[in-house]
Amino acid sequence: MWALLSKPLRRWLLLSLAVPLVAGGLSLVADALQRKKGRPTKTSKLLSGVSNFLRRRRNRRK
Repeated sequence: MWALLSKPLRRWLLLSLAVPLVAGGLSLVADALQRKKGRPTKTSKLLSGVSNFLRRRRNRRK
């Protein structure tokens, strides 16, 4: 079935599923780091920033 889909459609399908999952995963890791340290760290701020960027990109394409 996967082979029957055109290349652009496969790319769109992967990105439409992967981007939200990656953004959510980064957000969970950032929150876990903040809870562990009790305050925002440079790493958690970076992960949160990347997660927010991905979410904005996803929402802009709708």
